[in-house]
Amino acid sequence: VSNAESVSLSKQHSCVLLLDGTKLCWGDNGYGQLGNGSYTSSRVPVSVSAEGRASQVSIGGYHSCFLQWGMVSCSGLNPVPYLTTLQKPVLIAPNI
Repeated sequence: VSNAESVSLSKQHSCVLLLDGTKLCWGDNGYGQLGNGSYTSSRVPVSVSAEGRASQVSIGGYHSCFLQWGMVSCSGLNPVPYLTTLQKPVLIAPNI
């Protein structure tokens, strides 16, 4: 991947933000952590379904989170206690 602005890696999957605002993830997707609307794993980068430019990315074992517009959106297995497994990024917190 070229033109990377920010990268976050885990044992199971990885995500990158490109300079043009594109969000890409690849690796295991058993819990929807790639954020592309499926549970299909990918060895090549796939586009994350969340609209808009993100400024930061952070991933855990089975989830991915993006900071955009001062808010956080996440996909995957239970990134916060009150969410269930999500295939596409969902807003979880307003800017405080």
